[in-house]
Amino acid sequence: MTKQCNKCGEVKELEGFSKRSITKDGYRGTCRFCATAMSKAWQAANRKRQAAHVKAWRIKNKEHVKEYERANKERKSATNKAWKSLNPDRLNFHTAKRRAAKLERTVPWANNEIIEALYAEARRLSDTTGTLFHVDHVIPLQGKLVSGFHVETNLQILPWYDNLSKSNKFEL
Repeated sequence: MTKQCNKCGEVKELEGFSKRSITKDGYRGTCRFCATAMSKAWQAANRKRQAAHVKAWRIKNKEHVKEYERANKERKSATNKAWKSLNPDRLNFHTAKRRAAKLERTVPWANNEIIEALYAEARRLSDTTGTLFHVDHVIPLQGKLVSGFHVETNLQILPWYDNLSKSNKFEL
């Protein structure tokens, strides 16, 4: 069976349309291609609104997000590895920038023994639990609004998924 798309006017097989129970024939009026294009256009025109929606959904569904990230750990790792191999210049730039920022933000009064102990504890937790733990800066070294120091009081140990979802943000 075929159907004509309301947007592009093309006649396509029903597999080209998403199902929708409230319509007479049980399919959307626009084909999948047009629906995707309209969705992307809306998202581009409403970036802030879309970002707020996604953020609210992720907060509301924290457990679901963590479970999804755990289940797709290998896929995400492969994607990251592929990106790194395709973008060595950008990777080197970001690595050098981070290293410089960390050196710039390390102060003479920092207790290096405690900092080293925190990294050792994160490694121990990773080895014992099987979940990767990161040492995270509570106040980011390169935050947009605030920038912290690389000192023991600004460090915390977090599971990788919490640290990566936090990104470079600082929230009270």
